[in-house]
Amino acid sequence: MSTLSHPLWGRAIGYYPYAPDVNRASLPVDCELNGLQAMEKIALLSNEASTRAQTDATPHIDIHTLQSALLLSVDPTTIGHLANPAVINACVRLMKTVGGRPGAPSPFSYEYGYLSFMLLVSCLNICLLERWDDLDAARTGCAQRPDATAQIVTSNMLASQVLTQFDVVRDGGDCDWVLGWSTSHLHRRQSPLISQSDISFLLNILWDDRKFFLRSQSLTQYIHGSVGLSGLTYILVAGKYQRDATLRVIEEVPSDSRWSSTPKHVDLEDSRLIMTSFIKQLSNEDDPDILVKQDATMMLRFVPLAVDTNSQDLLPEVWKWTIQYGWSVLLEFNESPQVESFMQMAFAGLSWLISPPLNRPCRLTPSTRSQIMDTIYEGELLDWTAYAMTRLDPAQLLREASLTSILVFFDNLARVVSKNALAHRFRDYVPNWHKFASHLVITMNGLGAVTSLKHKKYYERCVVTWRKVGSIFGLEQIKDYEAKAPKCSSTRCAHARLNVGAIFGCADCAHVMYCDKRCQVVDWKFGDHCSAHGKLSHPSLPVLR
Repeated sequence: MSTLSHPLWGRAIGYYPYAPDVNRASLPVDCELNGLQAMEKIALLSNEASTRAQTDATPHIDIHTLQSALLLSVDPTTIGHLANPAVINACVRLMKTVGGRPGAPSPFSYEYGYLSFMLLVSCLNICLLERWDDLDAARTGCAQRPDATAQIVTSNMLASQVLTQFDVVRDGGDCDWVLGWSTSHLHRRQSPLISQSDISFLLNILWDDRKFFLRSQSLTQYIHGSVGLSGLTYILVAGKYQRDATLRVIEEVPSDSRWSSTPKHVDLEDSRLIMTSFIKQLSNEDDPDILVKQDATMMLRFVPLAVDTNSQDLLPEVWKWTIQYGWSVLLEFNESPQVESFMQMAFAGLSWLISPPLNRPCRLTPSTRSQIMDTIYEGELLDWTAYAMTRLDPAQLLREASLTSILVFFDNLARVVSKNALAHRFRDYVPNWHKFASHLVITMNGLGAVTSLKHKKYYERCVVTWRKVGSIFGLEQIKDYEAKAPKCSSTRCAHARLNVGAIFGCADCAHVMYCDKRCQVVDWKFGDHCSAHGKLSHPSLPVLR
């Protein structure tokens, strides 16, 4: 920002506090009275006639007024005062005034817009709970949890109700009545909580001002209950109780091909914040529940589209935690359909990470490509792939799509990272690749006559898929070469039974052959190294240094 403060809007982002009071408190009578007066003053802005009569109503609402109203949210006994729909409408009007002279509004760039949004959300939460007859339950929850703030309890209860409303809609019921947008024979008619035009504005402003929205929420120490409105960006900072409801909302949004063709970050700073928030969420040991949910899979539709050329140094860490998340989910799932669905989403997300479908995707540097390859190797992604294939149900109709998603991902990987580089990095994976290939062939050939044709065709497809993966990594060629290669000179070679073969020459003479550094060290220390250095010369072998 060009200035750190504004005479009306207050401090700029990065300098304003991100909540007026995040601690639970018992408000004294004078603070409660000030809060009520502030609410009444703000609500006057929603009056259409009053608004038209004033050329500029916003100077009458200052930051202190917003803070006084927000304080009502910290005391369980005063949260009921926030059930005022007129304040919701007024807060939308206040947000429109920030940072928009000229240009589009940017409410989160200054303290004034941020406080207006926080008050809007607090009022909307309480209004919804009141109409769902859950406000008393929220107060009871506050009494039962003296360690939790009123905002956390009410927001978590609201998230639970949102999930319930999805079930109502699924069963053919109506949930729009709570917003006053429709009538229901089961509920009395309600006045509109917020107009559809204001909802449209909020959704647009959350996207247009997404950089400062994410930054304001990620900087605050209180991100686990203060925000009820949500979207893809919000998942990056949402608490675990809000994420389920947020994901259900996103799942209902129709897909659009235009979404994946344009970058989702505003600038480099925004790109780094998105990627850092994603890493932080997956690595958050205080919130292990994320490892058994689909949050990361959903976010892989978003994060790859926010990678900037100058933020790609964070990609290896994104890969690391994404693969670790994949292992955690796969080990948690018990049902084959869960595994199948997750596999397709995971490989689709990984494909986007390596090659996003943007009009102008950033070009990965050799260093980034090398680090990603190391991360895939160290994260044992090939083992994860093999294990996932064993978890699929051969009788499921979707299995073909799952196996196809594997090849699509590894094909994309080979386009970005050369096959020669993959073959060199994954050379010692040949025994494991060969063992699983043999396992698939043995399983396929061992199926009895009573086994359905579907099962046999499935394993045939698995064999083909795994061999193609080996071909992409150059593992088949290495295996064929090593089968003909001389045996390792170390008598304690760990690969002796696998007939891997030796392709490295001794670092001392380049005559004696070893599988790897370990075999050389063991032979030099315990083996017949000196006498074995004979007359044979193998100048074509690479020297092991």
